[in-house]
Amino acid sequence: MAQNVDWVTLVENCPAGDGWGPSVTSDTTLNGVPYAPFSKGDKLGRMADWTADGKGQDGRGGRQQYNRNYRDQQVYGASHAVTFNAPPAEDESSFSVVSNTRDSTKTRYGRGAVFTRGGRGGARGGRGDARGGRTTATRGGAAGGRGGYGGFDSRGGRGGAGGRGGRRFGWKDYDKPARNRDASINIRAPRSVYSWDVVIVRQGNKIFLDKRDNAALDMVTVNENAADAPLEASEGSKDTVNQPSALAEEATYINHNFANQVVLEGNSKVDMPNSNPFYNASEDTDPPASKAYKYRRFDLSTSDEEPVHLIVRTEVDAVQKNAISGEDQYLTVKALNEFDSKAQGSGGALDWRQKLVSQRGAVVATEMKNNSCKLARWTVQSILAKSDVMKLGFVSRVNPRSNDKHVILGVVGWKPRDFASQMNLSLSNGWGIVRTIADMILAREEGKYILVKDPNKSMLRLYQIPSGSLDDEEEEEEGAAEEEEEEE
Repeated sequence: MAQNVDWVTLVENCPAGDGWGPSVTSDTTLNGVPYAPFSKGDKLGRMADWTADGKGQDGRGGRQQYNRNYRDQQVYGASHAVTFNAPPAEDESSFSVVSNTRDSTKTRYGRGAVFTRGGRGGARGGRGDARGGRTTATRGGAAGGRGGYGGFDSRGGRGGAGGRGGRRFGWKDYDKPARNRDASINIRAPRSVYSWDVVIVRQGNKIFLDKRDNAALDMVTVNENAADAPLEASEGSKDTVNQPSALAEEATYINHNFANQVVLEGNSKVDMPNSNPFYNASEDTDPPASKAYKYRRFDLSTSDEEPVHLIVRTEVDAVQKNAISGEDQYLTVKALNEFDSKAQGSGGALDWRQKLVSQRGAVVATEMKNNSCKLARWTVQSILAKSDVMKLGFVSRVNPRSNDKHVILGVVGWKPRDFASQMNLSLSNGWGIVRTIADMILAREEGKYILVKDPNKSMLRLYQIPSGSLDDEEEEEEGAAEEEEEEE
């Protein structure tokens, strides 16, 4: 319905001059400048803003551009009076870049805790994704430097593999003798996070791989690959039993005793052709532990003209009878340990006492994620030893705050190669790494080397060291131990 307009009154209200629009009074001006009154409590919005930019040429402005263009001006100083302000001069001295990305709120040790590992230049995050929320700890190296080293870097290769046939026995007459731990540590090198080292000696066309006494290879790590890995306790902290060094000692102690506890000692034991080379009946009063050593040879040759063989001393922990055929089956016995499912560094592990029976698959999958390197090492050791079954025990603390009493919750067995398939462990990739290291040593001059896993990057470093450098350290440690015994 149309409204009647009083045109006479409207014309009378128009200014007498050349201007057009409503009359200007003293209430709408301040020192001659048009002024829009406002109140801080007013909620003023825009019906339409014809001067603002649109969403963009592609029409994908997103939520941030929508808020920037169409949000209500309800904050202090954001009323229509801002329209009349002169544009401020650019002050580049206080310029800073602010990220516009939206960060979801995360707890300090939640699912998204950071565990950044540099790789190939230090720009690759650990486990393939970028996570924020925790400061990356810089780790120390496994081997202490001494003297002048001639070094060359080597990243873990992903080359092809040689053959994996097996013929037994042999030691000094072959090319590359190595221990079971040394070979397995090289094969699972891409999964390792903590630092470790292997001593390499080249004599002619022979390469010897060995480890130092009381080295990092002797320790069993705990949750090494977890996104929320255990951290060293700060000064004055009471939680010292859950730091990496204490957990490693606990896990090593558990594995040593677990293998002896679950084995039946009696007349059913199997005797090997040769005696234990590390047991001396005249010096050791206790009987030797249940363990057998097998020497196996693997063919790493890429051509018939240049044969390359690897001799490995493998370990077998026990033997059992096959339930169907009655034949002997060799076993490798290891133990996983639970310290505290609610503590920092647990990696989101389930409570074994409640979930091991009902959700065993979820428990094992979590351990594969948090202890990928350790399980890969045990699996490779079992395959190298040609074990028929790998037994894994699940050991938990009686009291989560005490690490000196434990209880066995269960034991599960797998075939090593089936377990490797579940872990997505590539044996061909591992053999390629071993062959790459061998070729690299053969390309150098004769001498002594040390292969070190970088503590902060996915990188292997090879150093040439003086022939007697590490021997001096061992002699000093033995001398210090003898002095302590004499003082006692």
